[in-house]
Amino acid sequence: MTRINNGIKQLQKKEKMWNKLFMASPTWIVLITLEDGKFIDINDAGCRDMGYAKEDIVGRTSVEIGLWHDEDERNHYLALIKKNGAIDKMPVKLTMRDGVLRDYLWSSTIITVKGEKCLLSVLVDVFELKKTEIELDKTNKVLNRRSNKLSEMNVALKVLLNQRDEDKEQLEAKVWHNIKKMIQPHLRNLKATDLNPLQHAHLDVVINRLDEITSGIGEKMGPNAYALSSRELEVAGHIIVGKANKEIAEILCISVHSVESHRFSIRKKLGILGKRSNLRTHLLNLSRHIGHKKSADIKGWG
Repeated sequence: MTRINNGIKQLQKKEKMWNKLFMASPTWIVLITLEDGKFIDINDAGCRDMGYAKEDIVGRTSVEIGLWHDEDERNHYLALIKKNGAIDKMPVKLTMRDGVLRDYLWSSTIITVKGEKCLLSVLVDVFELKKTEIELDKTNKVLNRRSNKLSEMNVALKVLLNQRDEDKEQLEAKVWHNIKKMIQPHLRNLKATDLNPLQHAHLDVVINRLDEITSGIGEKMGPNAYALSSRELEVAGHIIVGKANKEIAEILCISVHSVESHRFSIRKKLGILGKRSNLRTHLLNLSRHIGHKKSADIKGWG
């Protein structure tokens, strides 16, 4: 008799513990009959989400309280349960009492209670998770649009910067050409006229300053400029912009032979005499390399 009483107490203790866990669970725990689908029991989480009191649910079916959004979905999952004995984490949409449609993951298994087959189901609310996913998806789309816009702006900026560099080079070439061809010849002719010492001095200053401006290759190649003379720097500058020997001779008012001599001297000082290197290409690469180095040095000091 004592053993029986102890067994009953153990069962009552287990039942009490089960009921406590059943009611305290934050997810739905539902027990319904397999045959007619009537609610036998439901925990507080299920009642709270649905918006019903427990007494309004027990004894009724999910169809009667309008829980299922899609009856075909319900029938499909019930068929799977009857066939396999259980389902696990199946996505379903359920309608609450206030008409709100919520997303759940449904797990269910067949058990026997007092000789009757029942479904013990657990439903996890993923409604808020779905909302978060939707918001994240919207945010990602906005970020992608902004990223694409920034990429387009970067491409446009690169085009503008390249165009600016081209315009700058064209402007430098135009200024160079205009000074050399349209101003300096007249100044040299003027110098050959009968000027007083003061006028000569002022004229020399103007000619020297213009020579410095038009010897841009010297500025790019640094203060030593590979020991190129002022005239060689002028010739090198014209070679860079693609002038032929005859054109350079006309611009500088010197002979073609003199231009060739200067080219020979430039190649020798640059260390490419006797090599197959193109002088213009070599000067272009040299001036760009040193120009980039200077820019880096300036940034380093900034």
